[in-house]
Amino acid sequence: MPQAVFILGWGRSGTTWLNNLLQQHSGIATVIEPGRGTFESAYFSEVSGRYGDLSEITNFIELCAVLAQSAYFRLAGVTMEQLVRKYPADYGELFREVMDGFARDQGCRVWTEKTPAHTLLAENISSAIPGALFISIERDARDVVRSQMARLETSRRAGQVKVGRLGLGIKTAQWILTRQHYRNRIERLARRMPERLERVRYEDLVADTGAEMRRICEFLDLDFESAMLHAPFRRNSVFARKNQLTPEDLPAWPFGAWFSFWHGFAKLLPAFLLSGMFRIGQALETGFRRKSLSFFFFRGLKGAPGWMDERKW
Repeated sequence: MPQAVFILGWGRSGTTWLNNLLQQHSGIATVIEPGRGTFESAYFSEVSGRYGDLSEITNFIELCAVLAQSAYFRLAGVTMEQLVRKYPADYGELFREVMDGFARDQGCRVWTEKTPAHTLLAENISSAIPGALFISIERDARDVVRSQMARLETSRRAGQVKVGRLGLGIKTAQWILTRQHYRNRIERLARRMPERLERVRYEDLVADTGAEMRRICEFLDLDFESAMLHAPFRRNSVFARKNQLTPEDLPAWPFGAWFSFWHGFAKLLPAFLLSGMFRIGQALETGFRRKSLSFFFFRGLKGAPGWMDERKW
């Protein structure tokens, strides 16, 4: 049975780059979008549990019909007929069987999946897919927030969003708190199942890509391959895109004292309290259909996952 591996970390921390590097190994299978690289499934964060008890054949068929139309499962080469034949299966078993088949078709011993929101569900995933391994990547908080600011600035210049200085300050606080919440979850996973988690620092991966990739290969029981040093896909960075931003384009405010205050506040907050704030925000978001204060404060600007386009949840 192929080894399941989930890449964890908050957005703008290097999760896409890391998975694209892993995908270059001849023994690792990853669902990719041609020309762009890693494609997110958002399966456990957006789909798992949504269709009720899958032992009910009608629920199972409804789920299969949606998955068969999704971009992620189409890229994995899965058809409606193939999905239905996997009945009976629960949510975790279904995803594992699809990904195991995907890996076997490519002659690979390992498959990886990367969706940042799965970081918050890693323990659930470990139960749904027994034996799954996790690789987390973390980045300096200041650089993560600047990357988020750059993405927001790109959207603002394109006329997609309107945000003033107050809005930017609130978004900065949101980003810092969210990053800390993700970090807390990774810390908890490291305490509860250290043998199933390998932690990577973005700065170390940049400084010595070879050493970090060799360490990851050892964790996955694979031989290192030099192809893993370079991903053929364009970096998922707003600073790397042509004719867009440079770091100098970003406003200096609200860094300095504002950043330091919120960063210190986030680190002082007990993990359970920050988690509770996050859960309340998500609940309010659901109730007010993305127009609530919680969405503005606790959630980023990213829309629905790519494979859920054309589907209204």
